[in-house]
Amino acid sequence: MVNTFTTSLDYQTRIFSYSDIAKEWVDLRVADREISFETYEQEYNEKTAELSKLLLILMAFMLALCFLPIHIGSQQNLLADHFTIGLEVMSFTLRYNFSGLSFVLVPVIKVFPSMIFIFSNFWLTSISVAFLIYFFSRMQYTFYGFRGLRLVINVVLCVLSVNIVLITYRGILFFVTFWLT
Repeated sequence: MVNTFTTSLDYQTRIFSYSDIAKEWVDLRVADREISFETYEQEYNEKTAELSKLLLILMAFMLALCFLPIHIGSQQNLLADHFTIGLEVMSFTLRYNFSGLSFVLVPVIKVFPSMIFIFSNFWLTSISVAFLIYFFSRMQYTFYGFRGLRLVINVVLCVLSVNIVLITYRGILFFVTFWLT
């Protein structure tokens, strides 16, 4: 989750449920173009970094579609409201998860190099999820006006929505990048 928006070809062809198909397609593309895998991987990774920035708006819209049924009963139940929140989630993620973690972790690792193992992907993802839980809790309380058990249920559903949307976004990013390279 920490490397949220760009996903390398190596990661795309090994981690996800569609990775077997992706690996097969990439192998066929490499053989068809008569280039090395490393050459194609470099081309793919450059293109996916470019496209990932453009597709962030799509991710915000997908989040809005997920938020629509979660927030039934709220006064702010228009798709535009949820799209705005989706954009805020993306901004919050970029600002606090990446910038904030970088400003905190880099000095800590420089001072205590032996602590680098603590900052594994599991811990960084856990910190990112904690930030999202905070954001969604505040969002449920201030924007949607939910309290108590409904607030907790909505926070859990919103975090799950981010996970589902992130996996879907990465799949779309792979297929769009593959099509354009």
